[in-house]
Amino acid sequence: MVVSKPRSDRSESSFLSPLFYLFTANQRVNALLTRAMRDSPLSSVEYAAYSVIFEVDSITPTDFARTMGLPLTTALDHVRSMLKRRHIRKLRNPRDQRSYLIELTDTGLKAHRAARAHFAPADDRLIALLGSKREDVSEALVVLMNAAEKALDEFEEATTQAAG
Repeated sequence: MVVSKPRSDRSESSFLSPLFYLFTANQRVNALLTRAMRDSPLSSVEYAAYSVIFEVDSITPTDFARTMGLPLTTALDHVRSMLKRRHIRKLRNPRDQRSYLIELTDTGLKAHRAARAHFAPADDRLIALLGSKREDVSEALVVLMNAAEKALDEFEEATTQAAG
C-alpha cells in the first residue's frame, strides 16, 4: 500500500482517519476472502454467520444479530436463508418462550466444514504476515469495533435529540 506524506499544511495526526484505514483494510480483506472462497459452498459472509452459530452451539436471532453487528431484520434474512437450506434448526428457548434458538444441523456443519477448507488458507496467510503483531491487531480491532458502536449510539442519540 502506498500512502504518501501529508501536505505540509496539515499535521501528521490529521493525515488520515482511522475510518480510512478501516475502509481500505475492509476492501482488501473482502477481495482476499472473495478470492479464497470463490469455489466454497458458502460466501465469506455466510461463513461468518455459520461460524458464529458454530462457536456458541445455539443462539437467539437477537444475539446472532448483535454478534454479527447486523440489524435484526438483516440477521433474520440470514436465518431464513439457512433454514431454507436446512443448515439450521429452530429450538425452543428455555429462557424465553417468545424467542427461539438456532443451531447448525449436520448439513449445516458439513457446509461450514467445507467452507472452512477455503477460508483457512487465506486466514493462515494473513496470520503469518501479521506475525507477532497478530494479537495487537486483534485487540485494536476490538477497541475500534466498540468505539464505532458507541459513536453510532451517540450519533443516533444526538440526531434524535435534534429532531425532537
